[in-house]
Amino acid sequence: MTQFFVPEPRVAIDFAFNGMRKKPEVSSLWDFIAPSGAAVSGKFHGRGALVALEQLRAGSTFGSALESLRGRSVLIATREQLPTALALIELDGVARRMVLCTPDLTPEQLAGVAATAQADAIVLEAPRAPGSAALDSLAPYVVTPQPVPGPVERAAGFATEWILLTSGTTGTPKLVLHTLQSLGGALPTQAQSGARSIWSTFYDIRRYGGLQIYLRAVLSGSPLVLSSSGEPTPDFLARAAAAGVTHISGTPSHWRRALMSGHAAISTAIRTVFGVVMRADEMRIMVWSLRSSKSLVPPGEFVARARNASINAIENDSYLQYR
Repeated sequence: MTQFFVPEPRVAIDFAFNGMRKKPEVSSLWDFIAPSGAAVSGKFHGRGALVALEQLRAGSTFGSALESLRGRSVLIATREQLPTALALIELDGVARRMVLCTPDLTPEQLAGVAATAQADAIVLEAPRAPGSAALDSLAPYVVTPQPVPGPVERAAGFATEWILLTSGTTGTPKLVLHTLQSLGGALPTQAQSGARSIWSTFYDIRRYGGLQIYLRAVLSGSPLVLSSSGEPTPDFLARAAAAGVTHISGTPSHWRRALMSGHAAISTAIRTVFGVVMRADEMRIMVWSLRSSKSLVPPGEFVARARNASINAIENDSYLQYR
């Protein structure tokens, strides 16, 4: 029997929408995105691609192959985040198990993950060249960056397992078992959301921190701007600004690297994302404050604090969060 590390149980919070509760055994991510045939408002902004989730109502990024993934244990091993973002919606409730593989895995590590997860299929952006026997034995499925129009069956048949990877102390990937309920049970659904937000993150959505932002955006019907592999930070922030991002998450290290890069586009993009014109001294206050901050979700409240408090007062804040 396959063994996974299961996190400590959290207080169970049932998903609910339109005053009705869904039975856990038949729920899927799509059920909460489009309850009772309601219009889907979310969208993904990738580098050079924009996908409205409403397109998934009459098409699939797997073309006609989605149904053949039903009941499988699937490795999602794409290089870019956008195909993974789409595959998670498509496969939840269809696949028996989804393993979110980070792009930094070596072929040997990927083969080990496949064996532990008892995978029998792998999702890629393009056909994989022959490699290890462990991976060659997996049925390959190519996910496209845009849904292919055609009939699609989205009835949930499985309470899909979501498997995340953690390196542990040895560097060998360990598999951590989650469910949609455990990952998103405390997050607001579209019917429960208030003001419209546009989300982005420096984190990779295949890791826990990034996945939380992904689910927050998807479940609330909010657009999400995704970074691309190898994309320079100034380009990413410029895209976020152009999309009108209101919430962007990252560690102090992410913002320190961005602000201290010295690239002119960084300053312009960050000022645009923040929605205000920041003076040079205010930018310096932000850099200094990040030295002691544990977490930062810009923009608005931080800028207000920067303009109404001393440098020392801001430096002493241990947690700065946009509300």
